[in-house]
Amino acid sequence: MRVTSAYLFGLGAVVLGLAPLAAPAQKGDDKAPDPFQGTWEVVKLQVAGADVTEFLKDADATMTFKGNTYAFEAKSEREKGTFKFDAKAKPATIDLMITEGRGKGKTQLGIYQLDGDTLKLCMADEGAKERPTKFVSAKDAPEMVLFTLKRKKKE
Repeated sequence: MRVTSAYLFGLGAVVLGLAPLAAPAQKGDDKAPDPFQGTWEVVKLQVAGADVTEFLKDADATMTFKGNTYAFEAKSEREKGTFKFDAKAKPATIDLMITEGRGKGKTQLGIYQLDGDTLKLCMADEGAKERPTKFVSAKDAPEMVLFTLKRKKKE
């Protein structure tokens, strides 16, 4: 399996697209705040069961959510798209619809867990039909990519 910086967030893993911004992309309780808004730094990454955090050392990997769009950046690698989430699902779900980058035209299914300023994302491979069900990373399983992100403080 080839691991590229863009794959790191197949999430695509951040320069925001010029697409028009819609209301926060959430499902379920319309009064629930969108927990993703802002910029997040990727602090840990596992792909197919292997810890590849070392590849992030000098990549300044970030994920930014604004409105219903997301953007991932690591060095010169970028991925952009739209997202939707369901905070009421157990576990909570997130879907990334990739519009730019390696997985362009594909959807990436995942689950998320938010604890204060720490966000865990467990994502299936781009285009996979099966959603992860637990927060692990394993070879040949729906739980392909596990990210740990920390919210960047506003400057």
